Amino acid sequence: MSNESADRIPEWFGGKKQKFDVLHDRVLQEQNLYWSRFVAFSALHAGLFVAFAEQEAGTSIPAVPIAGAVLGVVWLLVQMASLHYTNRSKPEYYKLCAEVGLKPREHPVFRRILSSTRVGLVVCVAAAGFWGYVLSA
Repeated sequence: MSNESADRIPEWFGGKKQKFDVLHDRVLQEQNLYWSRFVAFSALHAGLFVAFAEQEAGTSIPAVPIAGAVLGVVWLLVQMASLHYTNRSKPEYYKLCAEVGLKPREHPVFRRILSSTRVGLVVCVAAAGFWGYVLSA
């Protein structure tokens, strides 16, 4: 939901307006932090992927895949914690939204099957799995 949704809360909502505002801001902030962390770790992995691809065949430096595997595990743990923080306020926030008649915008695929933040988590698992595969080969 956008900030304009929070501005549409009627005055009769009373004391819950402040609670709604706090939850609204928390949900937005946690989502922004989740994706900021995702972008940072993605950039680090992109650099490691390039370094790995640039190595000549047969001259593999094990430090790159080891760094990638460690970074992949750290990324996964950070994103799991971040997902927890992202989701902790949503039930109460959506309950207050429903009381006022605000409906969250739903994506036709992600909302019903797999949330976009969970897709981000799958990317972390794939990156860690790639480095694990490289190390085992």
